[in-house]
Formats: sequence, C-alpha cells, structure tokens
Amino acid sequence: MSDSNQPTPNDTPAATAPKTDGPMREVLAKLLESANHLSETDKQLSGRIRDFGLAAKDPLQFDDTSVQHQIAATVADFEKATRKQLDLSAVQRAEVTKLTAPSGAPDVSALHTPPDPIRDVLSKLVASIDQLPDSAKNLGRKIQELDNDAREPVRFNQKSVQHDVAYAVQDFEKATGRQLDLNPAQRAEATRLAASAPGLENGRMIALLGTTPQINDSGVVREIRRSAAEIGRQANQSTPGTESLIDNLENKIRLATRLPEAVNDARSGVSSGQAEQSSANADTTNTSSSARGDQPQRNDPTPRGTRNAPSSQEPPPVQTAVLRGGILDTLTAALRGNGNIENAPWTPQATPFADRLRSFEAKVAGRDQDSVIGRVEKSARAAVEALDGFRNTEGAAVMNRIQSAARAEPGGMASVLSEMREGGRFSDLRQAFNTALNDDKGFTQAYDKAASALARYGEGRQQVEQIIAKRSDASNLTAKFDQLDSQIGERASSTPSRNEGKNMLDDISKTIAEIIQSAADKVRAMFSRAPSAGAGPAPAA
Repeated sequence: MSDSNQPTPNDTPAATAPKTDGPMREVLAKLLESANHLSETDKQLSGRIRDFGLAAKDPLQFDDTSVQHQIAATVADFEKATRKQLDLSAVQRAEVTKLTAPSGAPDVSALHTPPDPIRDVLSKLVASIDQLPDSAKNLGRKIQELDNDAREPVRFNQKSVQHDVAYAVQDFEKATGRQLDLNPAQRAEATRLAASAPGLENGRMIALLGTTPQINDSGVVREIRRSAAEIGRQANQSTPGTESLIDNLENKIRLATRLPEAVNDARSGVSSGQAEQSSANADTTNTSSSARGDQPQRNDPTPRGTRNAPSSQEPPPVQTAVLRGGILDTLTAALRGNGNIENAPWTPQATPFADRLRSFEAKVAGRDQDSVIGRVEKSARAAVEALDGFRNTEGAAVMNRIQSAARAEPGGMASVLSEMREGGRFSDLRQAFNTALNDDKGFTQAYDKAASALARYGEGRQQVEQIIAKRSDASNLTAKFDQLDSQIGERASSTPSRNEGKNMLDDISKTIAEIIQSAADKVRAMFSRAPSAGAGPAPAA
C-alpha cells in the first residue's frame, strides 16, 4: 500500500497546549487540603498557602507566571516541613519540577511590585526597629513579619498587609514618642491606610479608627482595628449586632487613657481660642464706647445736656469673673449670679446647679451601665445556647468520641484536648475534628457560631468587669456573672479550639479566660466537696 495517504509530520494537526494553570490549580487544591497537617511552628507557611487560595479566585492574578513559580516553591517547602511528599499525579509533579528548576524561575522581585510609598514606609520601619523600647518588643516582631511578607508579592499585595504597615507606623510613633522620617507621599499613604480597613464602609467605625492616634491603651486600639477588619468583611455593615459592637467600642474609648501630648495640645488650643475671643470682645467694646462718646446715638430721646450731665447715681461696679477649671465650673459660675440676697428663713434652699448636673450625669451613667450589663447577660445566654447547639447537634458525633476518651483518661478533658495534636496520644481525634471542620458545612457553621458568640461575650465581660468595680451592688453583680461564667467556662473549656492542643477558652482574651475558668473551677470544686446522696452513718442493726 502506498504511503502517500499517510500524514506527514507537517500535516499532523498541532495539539492544543494545555492551559498553564490547570495542573497548578490542582496542586494548590492539594496543598490547601493538606495545610491542616502543618504544625504550630509552620504558621507562616500555612498562611502563604491560604494566600494562594485567595489568589486563585482571581484568574488574572493566578495565571501570572510568578504565582505559578511561588506555588511550586511552596510545595517544596511543604514537603520539607512535613517530611513527606504531596500526593501529586505525574503531570502535576512534572509541572512542579519544571517550575522549580533554577533556569525557569523568573525574577519575582520585579513582578507585582506593591505601591512604592508603603513599601518605602516599611523599609524605614525596619531600619528603625532598634529605636523601639523594650516594652514594644511585640511591635518589633510584627514589623519583622511584615518585612517577610514584603518578600512575597502575592502576600504583600493584599490590602490587609498594607493597612498593617500603616498601623505599625502609628504604633511605632506612639512607642518612641517621635515621628518616623517619611516624605509627604509616604506620610499621606500611611495616614490614609491607618484611618480605615479593607472593605470598611461603616461611617461610625471609620470615625472610631480616626481616634486611635490619641488613644494610649494598646488593647483598645487593637480591638478597634480587629473589629474594623471584621466589619469590612461583612456584606451588610449596619446590622444591629454591628451597631451594638460599635456602641461597646465607643464606651471603651471614653474610658481609655489618652496621650498627654494630645490632651495638652487640645487644652492649649482651647485656651488660645478663649483668649483671642476675649481680646476681640474687648476691642469691640472699646470701639463701641468710643463711638458713643464722639457722637450721639440715633433714636436716643434723652437731650444732649441731660445725657452728658454727671449722674447722681453711680453705676454698680463691673465685676470681672476669673473662670478656672473645665466647662462645668464655667457653666456653674455663669448661672450663679452676682447678687448677695439673703433668702428668707422659710424659703427652701435651692440645690446648686453643679450638684444637680452631677446627679443627672450619675443617673445617665447608671442607665448606660445597666444597659451594658443587660446586653452582656443576653450575650452570655446566647453563648451557652450556641455552645450547647454545637455539642449536641452538628458536632455531637465528634464531641461524643472526645468525651468518651476524657472519661477514660486520668487527666480528664484537659488532658485529652492537650494531646489532640499531631504526634499526641489523641491525634486521631484531632484528625476527625479537622476533617469535620473542613468537609462538613453544618459542623463548621455551628462551630463558628459558638466561637463568635463566645468572643462577643468575652468582649462584653471585660466591660462589665470595669463597671462592677464602681457599683454599690458589686457583690450581687459578681455573684450573677460568676454563675454565667461557670456555665460558659464548663462548655468552652471542654470544646476543642481550631488550634491544636487548645480549647475554645484559649481563643479569647487571657484575662477574661482566667475569670471564666476560675468561676468554672469554683463551681466544680463546690460540687466535688458536696456529700453524695448515699453518704451517712450506717443504720443501727
């Protein structure tokens, strides 16, 4: 048979080249599935994998060659950290090998360059770390972490990282008491980013972020920024829960300490303004008096001779009041009057205005405190319901296995949870918990609802603790919240955290977690000391 009908190499249709990001998308999916196997010491690697997951949602960003190379390099880092190979197909492994080859790796430092001003700001922060006092070591570590992020374009291009750099500038200047040497463009960019958060549109929350430069309480500042980031991720940023959270933050800002420089500047501004106003008033009075002395006023019925004649009655001397102190003292002095009229003995003495104003303010503050206490009580009940809902419904299967192990463990639930980690005696329980958290949507939603409810109660509980210290009914309030704390502590301390080897109490403020845990321990100890129903002397024979 003739070979004329056989296709020549030139006649063979060209095979369609596979899309570059196909194998790497599958590689990234396997990386994301396996990220739970990373230990606590590999948080940065885990965060990098999650960042690539976000980048994958943007086709233009994910198709970039530099991103493909970085994912391939992350596979190598993952396998080095876990000491085992990722389960890749031959095609996927070949693509990773090709991208990690030295000859094929592009210079990623020149790609995805973030805005120059904020990168330069970070460089100046890094260069100034040695100026931080010992009390700001955590800020120094944060700046180092941001510097590490700057070496990964995908990570550093995220808006949250850009805002974190601006927040670090603000914190640096508070800690050192001096301004960082920034040019106008860098200063403008840092100021703009520090006054907002990614996706934030709520005007009240933006206003609260604007107060952070004057607040000296770092805990309150962190809470404002964290809340701003959470609200920025919400589709509806004006829900009742959001408005309640902002109300809570506003109250904390009122109680927070302010920087002395800000207070002094404000006072000097008020004083100079008052002085200028007084001077202007005096000039106006002198000018008016001069005008009246030079020419008669119109519509004045008094004849010139009578008006200019000396009066037999001297006008009362003008008393100049020297007002000292704040607005309250000024207001009180203005309303006090100049007369020295003696009241008749039967006339009841009027309550001084200042005392009435203080009484009114005390009543308003009391009502505000009662409102806060009622809201926190409600959030406590919501936390108990959410924790029970998770443990008894969606999470029942996993929680029953954990509780069964705790009953057989001499150290109880605390020992089981501490060993629920990679390499721990109950690593199988941790694996089951992580699998449910990743694969079961109902399980994840119920767990997140419980975690959010616990976090809300933790924030409100800290506010109540400050209120109780100033109340006359402190003992009653303490007893009430001890009971709520014990109920929440019992449930949260026996529910795993998202972090291996920890419980849900470890995820909230350490101070409040200790208060809640103490109340739970107190109730547990009380019940352990109670005599059993069968105890008592044996009946007489």
